[in-house]
Amino acid sequence: MSCQIGDMLTRIRNASMAKHESLICAYSKLKEAILLLMVKEGYIESYEVDDSDSIKKKLCINLKYTTSGKSVINHMRLISKPGRKIYVKGNAIPRSRNGLGIYIVSTSYGLKTDSEILKMQNRVGGKLICEIY
Repeated sequence: MSCQIGDMLTRIRNASMAKHESLICAYSKLKEAILLLMVKEGYIESYEVDDSDSIKKKLCINLKYTTSGKSVINHMRLISKPGRKIYVKGNAIPRSRNGLGIYIVSTSYGLKTDSEILKMQNRVGGKLICEIY
């Protein structure tokens, strides 16, 4: 597998379209940081790290749905792929759906959303990871 982040986003997208309550994927620190931002922004219910297997850790992700049963996530798109990295400057961070969605950006201060970068005093750029709305 060449793109683990893309695999995780695809698993979340497919599970939410199939109305699953939860899913499991392989663990990495970057995936955990992305999931932390998704929980903070309200796109997933929660996640937990399952380290019962001493060899491989797993991420157990609980998806979030509205009261009508529709998934909170309408669209997820991986932007920087292994063959093509997309970098943006701090003053040129795009806005997803005029602030209704988020871009996740990998900066020197860690993973940040587009709105967090716009609130920073010294706007820092970085690699665009994905767009979620």
